[in-house]
Amino acid sequence: MPTCTPAQPLHRLNCTGCGWNLAILAQSDAPLQKCPWCGSNEFSDQPPMHEGAGQVLACKTHGSVVVQVLDATIDSEDFLDNLYCPFCP
Repeated sequence: MPTCTPAQPLHRLNCTGCGWNLAILAQSDAPLQKCPWCGSNEFSDQPPMHEGAGQVLACKTHGSVVVQVLDATIDSEDFLDNLYCPFCP
């Protein structure tokens, strides 16, 4: 069974600088200040938000794997501590 980091909320934003829709998994719930891709601080009309959750698991065979649930209704507290590596049989 892989080991898992604590689950965290996803920070989601639409950057008008580079045009990407991003989901950022971080150990912080501080407000986003800039796009990690291009450095722009200009976001779409919809401000950055916490929506979805994610967790990193470490598989001995496949290394680090990030699992993200993009559904707006999930909370990081809903994540299990025993995720399975999606690449292992």
